[in-house]
Amino acid sequence: VLFIAFILTAIIAAAVLGPMCITYQRFGFEREYRTPFLLASNWANLIYQVWPDIPFNPITKTHFWEYLKTNARGELNLGISIFLLLGALSVFVIRLKESVPEHKVSNFPKYTLGVTVIISILFAFLNMHALAVKSMRWERVLPDLATGTTYFYYILAGIIIYVLRNRIRGALKHLDFFLLFCAFLFGLLAFGPYYLTANKSVIASPVAFLQYQVPGFSGIRATSRWGLLLSFALAIGVTKFLASKATNRRFNFFAAIFVLISLLEVVPRFQIPDFRNLSAYHWTPRETDIFLKNIPGKGAVLELESYPGNEEQEIASDNSLGYVLFSSLYHGKPLVTGYASHSPNVFYKYIFHPEDDKLSFKTIDLLRKFGAKYWVFHIDGWLEKDVKLLKDGVGGLKQITELDNGKTLIYEDPDPECSVGYSDVR
Repeated sequence: VLFIAFILTAIIAAAVLGPMCITYQRFGFEREYRTPFLLASNWANLIYQVWPDIPFNPITKTHFWEYLKTNARGELNLGISIFLLLGALSVFVIRLKESVPEHKVSNFPKYTLGVTVIISILFAFLNMHALAVKSMRWERVLPDLATGTTYFYYILAGIIIYVLRNRIRGALKHLDFFLLFCAFLFGLLAFGPYYLTANKSVIASPVAFLQYQVPGFSGIRATSRWGLLLSFALAIGVTKFLASKATNRRFNFFAAIFVLISLLEVVPRFQIPDFRNLSAYHWTPRETDIFLKNIPGKGAVLELESYPGNEEQEIASDNSLGYVLFSSLYHGKPLVTGYASHSPNVFYKYIFHPEDDKLSFKTIDLLRKFGAKYWVFHIDGWLEKDVKLLKDGVGGLKQITELDNGKTLIYEDPDPECSVGYSDVR
């Protein structure tokens, strides 16, 4: 039944997500890990970020907690309930204990254990190879792979699974254990395709190949988003287990205490958040926005404060790609560039990482492929030679105004035409 449900879910997902995937491929969107080793977490960060700093955390007053805070490395932030984790771990252990192996093996099958070790080694190699391939694809320097440590943990995990295989098979007959088993997979996905050791070397995750090579898994760039499914599966699994024991009064008493403590954890220190100290963001139109609003027509706007363009933008920073998103709502003209966590390859090719990093006649001609009618350049802080290159290279563009005491130049393309084709996005 579960297999049939999985197949039906896959068919529905393919029908819904297939057109989106084709569109992303057509226009060159890269919705994946652009920097393969940016979001890695070490063991201290995994514990520190998962166990929040709340009154009910039993280790916050210990030296161990201070050690975690000092040595945590990485950007993972799941915010999972520690009591939910402890409850799920308890259910996991209880179900394994209750699951009696269907048959006892008198003679330890050494050849089967050997096969398990070989499979573990191959699995480790597959995931480490996925890390190496991804790093070379993005031309990043490959960090030192903790090869020996990776093989050790994979072999250890394989042996543990081998020893508990019959109990696991029996426990999977319970829906709560199956959900917790799925939560374990979601947890691996949430922690990302790699981990950092104390000396900053990399251990390949068991899901590295999935997250780098398999469509769907590779489409979620922020690994912590899998934490939503992790929390959901944990909550449903623990709830299902508690419901199955509802006839036991003594168990109900402890279950009620567990649920109460979990609810108290949601509202730490019993305080209502104070929103009075939060000030609203006040956006005001710039001279550029007012000018563009008063120009008739709906031509697109290409706005740059530097060239090449800066990928890292602040939403509330004047003249940044984030700020101009608010500007477009004011002047009502579409934007060629804007703030986004990912962009088509053609943006990286012509704006963020162009072969020629000077605004010469050639680069201006290439930028005209985007079909922008209005070109806004914020030249404050530019070198005089770069400003001269800009003015000499505008070619068929016509300067229509200077704003901000000459710090903003606005040009118009009298005959804009979008000519970015399929060959440009690759």
